[in-house]
Amino acid sequence: MTGVNVDRARIDTTPWLKPIIIVLAIAAGYFGVLPFLVPEWGAQVSGFVGKDIFIYRLTGAASFGYTVGLVAAWRDGWRGLRLPIIGMAVFAVGSIIACVSAIVAGEGTWLAYVVLLASSVFLALHLLLIRNPPARGEAVGSGAPDVADWVIYLVAFGSIAAAATGGLALVLGGTGGQLLGGYSGTDSIVYRQVGAATLGSAVGGFLSIRTRRWGEMRGGLVGAFAFNGLSLVAALIEVARGGVNLLSIAILGVSLVVTIGLAVAIRRGGR
Repeated sequence: MTGVNVDRARIDTTPWLKPIIIVLAIAAGYFGVLPFLVPEWGAQVSGFVGKDIFIYRLTGAASFGYTVGLVAAWRDGWRGLRLPIIGMAVFAVGSIIACVSAIVAGEGTWLAYVVLLASSVFLALHLLLIRNPPARGEAVGSGAPDVADWVIYLVAFGSIAAAATGGLALVLGGTGGQLLGGYSGTDSIVYRQVGAATLGSAVGGFLSIRTRRWGEMRGGLVGAFAFNGLSLVAALIEVARGGVNLLSIAILGVSLVVTIGLAVAIRRGGR
């Protein structure tokens, strides 16, 4: 009887999958494009100090990467969307932590409350899909692993780097920018947001290593390609502006390797 009750309690999310994905993709894109293209204006409107422009651009790159990943996985259905959604759920949890930390510290502007509310709603949507995966389409875990070893090693490298930098940014906030790049460290919420987004990408990468099926990995890796490609652009801009430091050089090097590697992997279909 218990099993029957659980089955009846399940929600069929199949009709809601595409509308939810559209909402999530638009939101991630909005919070990605503005910080990357117009960081100074975005900081001013949000009530932030806006000194550490490099961090704003990285935040935009990370957020926009999720939009690209969702769009790339659209044709694969839930089989391809699952890992990007799990990564976004981790991002949402970290975003909530970042907003609450800012509010508790007395640094929460109006945007912190808006992002807190949005992240909470998005997390509910993520968990709805994860706990009640759509029934239609090719099943997750179907088919033999078909990804080359070198792709797995590349994803592992990028995921470890993302986990390390994302974890530090989420925990340390602006202090991490002071220690690693000599930045002002103001607007800790922005540091924690990029840390949350990067951690979500790392979790998606680690789960990709476990599945080793290109149909399940492709969307997330296309998103990671966009994230790293834009991070590379941000690092080049920062270095050109005279911001040569441990943080900018590390991101420049890692994003260069991962961007080139993922470009080849995507071109070869994971082979």
